[in-house]
Amino acid sequence: MVEEKTLPAELAQLAERQTWFSRPNAERVLAWLESERLPLYGIEASRKQPDGNWMLLLDPMLSVGDDVEPAASIQQGRDFIAQHSDADLMFEPVWPGY
Repeated sequence: MVEEKTLPAELAQLAERQTWFSRPNAERVLAWLESERLPLYGIEASRKQPDGNWMLLLDPMLSVGDDVEPAASIQQGRDFIAQHSDADLMFEPVWPGY
């Protein structure tokens, strides 16, 4: 059974919108998941629109199977964020306890 943990307050306050993070802060969330040995289930992305609103994107989206080892899932998350480094994107990592 996978342990569930909520994001520490010092990381949660870095969210731009509730649970959505800029690239550098999403990477901090992944580092926390790695240090806690928690798996990453996936990452959603949204794009800032010219009017200031955000649009959830169906592509790109990362979905990691629940049978993947935590370290491998974190690496997939890092690779995903690196491949989608547009400054107008925000990322929402999903993990147990999210």
